[in-house]
Amino acid sequence: GILPQLEEINGRKVEPLELAAVTDLPTSGAGKGKTRRKQPPDEDLIGMVESLVLHACNVDDKIQAVHTHFEDAVREVISEAWNDVMALEAKPTVRSSEAVPWRPRESSKRTR
Repeated sequence: GILPQLEEINGRKVEPLELAAVTDLPTSGAGKGKTRRKQPPDEDLIGMVESLVLHACNVDDKIQAVHTHFEDAVREVISEAWNDVMALEAKPTVRSSEAVPWRPRESSKRTR
């Protein structure tokens, strides 16, 4: 078949019977009353299909890595934000009754 290296798709193992069934799929004209003579697949087509399958497997690996590490990454960011909030709350704050009103510095006053 043209996909002998296909072992898993969407996280599910491909069974040998399923792989065999894929290689026996009818061409697009079949089922419309037309019969087609079975021809060996073109080498360029085989290369494109194998390249596409390889790319899909690589993308699936990356998506699985995102799924695996996403919760940990989000948990870490939330923990950092929580720690920052707690650190801010632990600092003594100046009450408004204790605050000194702002006044311009002497050097910043305009003279006429």
